[in-house]
Amino acid sequence: PPPQLVPSSSPNPTPFRLPEEKRTVTPSSGHVLMSDTVYKIAVSAYGKLALHAAKNSRRPVCGVLLGKENGDGSTSIEDAVPLFHNYPLGPMLELGMMQVEEFAKESKMEIVGCYWANEVVNDTSINKIAKRIGVQISKFFKKACILIVLNEALGTETHSEISGDEKSVIAVKAYRASASEKSDINSSVQVKSNSKAAEMLESIRNRILHGKTESIYDFEDHLANVKLNWLRQEI
Repeated sequence: PPPQLVPSSSPNPTPFRLPEEKRTVTPSSGHVLMSDTVYKIAVSAYGKLALHAAKNSRRPVCGVLLGKENGDGSTSIEDAVPLFHNYPLGPMLELGMMQVEEFAKESKMEIVGCYWANEVVNDTSINKIAKRIGVQISKFFKKACILIVLNEALGTETHSEISGDEKSVIAVKAYRASASEKSDINSSVQVKSNSKAAEMLESIRNRILHGKTESIYDFEDHLANVKLNWLRQEI
């Protein structure tokens, strides 16, 4: 049967398919700006995607983000599921998404976006495959995001607290994953408040700097060795 990506509000399954690539001309003015979109990511979720990208540096890396919408309109990213460390083929992507969807249901979460790291270290653009995945996810979760990993900033993560205000610096940039090329303008990503945030980010940073990333597996690894648990892994 075809893999399914089901919106939580609909009882009828809808096949997950990447939209066909279309060439569009974006007008220089007149587009509608979306209101501020805030994504709050758990340190553990950030750690998974950062370690996934660091393990496979100089390769195109992608994965899926799981979470939910908060009462204040922000989106909470609770988990990251690594998918590929090469450009994904359609059938394999669909197979991976089918399993992620089932895992999300079991975990009582939704697929809220995807992440991507480009193979060229200083390339922070949105790859067309990431865009197409994000657009498809946004059909089911309106505020879906694309997180682009800033490869050059991996290993520089910091967390500080001044006068009760917490500030974390992480190596990702958030974009709204809608069909509009201008939908990223007011998006931002924050680390969720956590009493152990500083300790966890330091651990992630040290693992990246010392190359201790071998314990992070993605769906592509699982295809080569089915014993590797890519869905349920701790950092």
